[in-house]
Amino acid sequence: MKGAALMIPISIGFIVWGVMQRPGTVSEAGAPDTTQLSGRAVGDATADDLAERDALLARIATLEARIAGLQADALRREEQWVEYNEMIVAIAPEDLFPELHVEKVKAALADAPPPEPDPAELARAERSGAMQRSFTALLRADGIDAFDVLEMGLLGDGWIGPVLLRSFDGRGRAIGSLSAARLRLEGSQAGRTLTIVLEDGYARRSGEKIPFPGTEAEQERGGVRRFVLPHTDPRPWLTKLPELFREELAQEVVDDGRWNNFLVRRELNARLDRAGLGGRYVLKAFAGVREDIFRDVALDEFDESGALRRRFFADRLAVRIDNRGVHLLLEDGVAVRGAQKLPFLDGRMRLFLPLADVEEWTNGGIPVVDVRNAGDASLETLGDGQSADPH
Repeated sequence: MKGAALMIPISIGFIVWGVMQRPGTVSEAGAPDTTQLSGRAVGDATADDLAERDALLARIATLEARIAGLQADALRREEQWVEYNEMIVAIAPEDLFPELHVEKVKAALADAPPPEPDPAELARAERSGAMQRSFTALLRADGIDAFDVLEMGLLGDGWIGPVLLRSFDGRGRAIGSLSAARLRLEGSQAGRTLTIVLEDGYARRSGEKIPFPGTEAEQERGGVRRFVLPHTDPRPWLTKLPELFREELAQEVVDDGRWNNFLVRRELNARLDRAGLGGRYVLKAFAGVREDIFRDVALDEFDESGALRRRFFADRLAVRIDNRGVHLLLEDGVAVRGAQKLPFLDGRMRLFLPLADVEEWTNGGIPVVDVRNAGDASLETLGDGQSADPH
């Protein structure tokens, strides 16, 4: 780039020198120099020289504009480099999490020797360090280069924290950091999706703190931020980091042998065919039934014309009956519409069956979860047949 910038002024110099050596070129006053021409040739040569002069001047203006652009680009890159270095200095872990170092400082300043470490805390610290190494290795193995772990803190009850992650853009350039009190994981084996959940934190970009969504007003940190990683098999993560997943996801038994899976699928699809409004659902496959819950489910949704509308892949499906009727509750999965693949909101998807006859659905033949006596008034219905369940 620098070589190109140097060649442009040299080229301009040769062009100007060439113009000055030709008769009839522009004089210092800006008018054509005709002192060396006479007679009829003077007028003709002046017209040609004026045209050539205008072309050369336009070329010079173009080259000068290119030089100015190159200089502006160089200055902009230098400013970005300075900003990048300032950002790196600003996200030093000891500045963000002084609580991680305060105990070390107190121990160094104390006159008495430090107490003997608690074996349980030593084991916890050792496991936390191993989890940080495993987390980093899994990110690299799955080709996830949007994060780099700076600090992961200590293992808690279903989470680890506090955490500090450096974030990168699509070109591999550091663009900021993510700080959170807790990190946990959600996964769908059927939908091949992994979700990194950060709680009670903020993002830092260009020195500015941006609290997570859901943070209370005038608070610098809080809320929850979720990063969904589609096409990611959660099983290696579940094997290496089981403490960060919900307990039920770690269950390997998918069938308790109480139901005939072939007869259950046939009967359920027959009832679904009668219960739909403006379309129908078809249970394509499932791995088994455990405690009246379908496991590793593939469910298709068709419109009135029989065209495929959406496909659902979920780790669990329950035929749920409450005071409002019958609905299908899917957990830990994704909805696929064409080339779009979206994880369930808060890990759950609720599909209502408006024409379902509750008496028919409770007379046996399929596993159901009847919660009418327990009540279900806390559910908040969302659009498109989906609702969030806070419990």
